[in-house]
Formats: sequence, structure tokens, C-alpha cells
Amino acid sequence: MPLSITGPNCPNSRADPSTVSGPLPVEGYFATMKVRELGENRCEFQWSSTFEPKGASEEEAKKAIEDIYSMGFEGLKKLYGG
Repeated sequence: MPLSITGPNCPNSRADPSTVSGPLPVEGYFATMKVRELGENRCEFQWSSTFEPKGASEEEAKKAIEDIYSMGFEGLKKLYGG
């Protein structure tokens, strides 16, 4: 799924990806990803988004996005531990 990403990619910063096109049952997807240092080699990653269902119920669209979040967080855990 092609994404457009704006913003720096470093600790204590944020990135704002939005979909250009893709297979997800949503349109107008816009996300905010924030990384905040917590000290002692720890950080907090926040990922939130807004979107409208497209070709699916609101519940199905929400589930699709939640699944993407879960996969993303699992990938981060594998890369960085946690």
C-alpha cells in the first residue's frame, strides 16, 4: 500500500503517513505516529489514525486497521524487544 509520509523520523518526533491507494477498506486514512523517549533505553510509540469506511462496514474497516496496528507493533517488538 503506497504511503505518503511527512515529518522527521527520529526519537521524540512524529510521522504522519496517509494512504495514496491500497487494498484496505478505508479512504481518507491519515495517521500520526509519535516516538517519545522514556529514558534507560526505553521509548513509547503511539500510533493513531482517522479514516472513513469504503466498501465495508465501519466495524470491518476498524478491524482491518486494528490488524495493521497489531502487525506493526509485533514487528517493532521483534526488532527492538519488549
